Amino acid sequence: MVKRPPPSASKKDRKATLAFAAVASLLLLLSAAYLWLLGGGRPPPSVQPIGGPFALDQDDGRVVTDRDFRGQYMLIYFGYAHCADVCPMTLSAIADALDILGNRALDLRPIFITVDPKRDTPAIARAYTGKFSPRILGLSGTQEEIQAVERTYHVHGTIMTHPGDGSTADYTMGHTATLFLIGPDGRNIAPLSGLEGGELLARQLAEYLPVTPHAASEMR
Repeated sequence: MVKRPPPSASKKDRKATLAFAAVASLLLLLSAAYLWLLGGGRPPPSVQPIGGPFALDQDDGRVVTDRDFRGQYMLIYFGYAHCADVCPMTLSAIADALDILGNRALDLRPIFITVDPKRDTPAIARAYTGKFSPRILGLSGTQEEIQAVERTYHVHGTIMTHPGDGSTADYTMGHTATLFLIGPDGRNIAPLSGLEGGELLARQLAEYLPVTPHAASEMR
């Protein structure tokens, strides 16, 4: 607790004290937010939680919502089908981790959400994820729907470069590369990374998945 300056303190001293208190409060808030992002506890009231409802399209025309996966773990990744390196690395790591975990991952559903709905239709998103594993569900939606879920998960997808001829048909995107592990109750558990390979990702997931999985819901 920061003590108030005595009545006899100068205006300069009072300003310095107030500045110190403001900086200390900010550092405490940032520290609390950082610990929560690492799975260390609940977020402080002023920090928006990561994750929440979504309603997006899969390739057969059905709308998929977060509530369809209650009772299962979701491993959500945001990327796009034209990604040259980060997305293939991450999706390959997910596929390898599923193989390594075996039955331990029966209640884990990996979900790929495109950040490029202009090019990635639900069919393209599904075909793209199918190259890595049939268990990775590819989802897309309207620009507004994708932007809404990006805000919910505090991620971004931004057009970065266009080809030299000025065409808009081929471009690259910058996007958040975090994997989000969501629990059976729909709450965020931990941020993970697939950029170090499937073996490490499998070890990270094993810290949170139950040793004996429940009866997984029927695959879509």
